[in-house]
Amino acid sequence: MDRLRGIVADISNPRSPMYAKYLSSEEIELMTRPDERDVRVVTRWLQVYFFMRFLMSAALASASQVSSCLVLCRQPLVGRLAMTS
Repeated sequence: MDRLRGIVADISNPRSPMYAKYLSSEEIELMTRPDERDVRVVTRWLQVYFFMRFLMSAALASASQVSSCLVLCRQPLVGRLAMTS
């Protein structure tokens, strides 16, 4: 992000040779995309976190509540988001 900030400062500075030489959306995306390893680490953490939450809630829930949750967990994420909106 420091590199992007420097480029933005140069693009905005009339004294810079980079002045008004705007980046394409592809260039910005390449500079700001997260590292694949970081994505894997965060994804794995979220999977473990929500699985542990599920186990904790299942321990406190009735059988019908657990059954409902299992049905919900089988639905695609997009479907679950639509149901909560």
